[in-house]
Amino acid sequence: EGGKIELEKACLLLERTINPPLSENDYAEKLDCFAERMRELIAEPADLKTKCHLLCRVLFGEEGFRGAPQSFATPEASLLSKVLHSKRGIPLSLCLIFLLVAQRLGLPVEPVGLPGRFMVGVFKGKEPFYIDCYEGGTFRTRAEVQLLLRENHLPADEAFLLPTSISQTLARYCRNLVAQWEAQGDTEHSRLFVRIHQALEKFSDRA
Repeated sequence: EGGKIELEKACLLLERTINPPLSENDYAEKLDCFAERMRELIAEPADLKTKCHLLCRVLFGEEGFRGAPQSFATPEASLLSKVLHSKRGIPLSLCLIFLLVAQRLGLPVEPVGLPGRFMVGVFKGKEPFYIDCYEGGTFRTRAEVQLLLRENHLPADEAFLLPTSISQTLARYCRNLVAQWEAQGDTEHSRLFVRIHQALEKFSDRA
């Protein structure tokens, strides 16, 4: 429960720095609805992988969330209130939505900050598995993730396949927004989020 509050409230507070009227309900109502739909679908006893497949069905099937390659350079593809409305996002924003719904259901899903492609992972059981939210909830094994990294000429270090802390996840969220605002020539917002990112990096170092 604490993890849910920390991540969700942190995302809300970050977005409120540029949109002060934003309320908790702008996130919570839709996320709660997705979780409630999941409860309708789950037939217990169901294993963790089955539940994750069902969550992919709800988010990427029924609700139609998708990756937005044409919108990568816009902050609207990162800010959660915008993505919850448009249902188009970059890997990190789609993963955040997946995580926040999973946490409502008590599913032990973790953020995984791979270079070039944020994913979520499940590390319970004999072998971890990963979910590529940007690719419509594609399930990947450890070996498949490493191959994907190599194919994109990215480092496939074991450390990248481990869970990412909440502070590191939020720092990456800020880095994405900095790059997106810089691409739009919005120096005011990019500088603000550079400062927030630096504060999160310091917190992460201490942790």
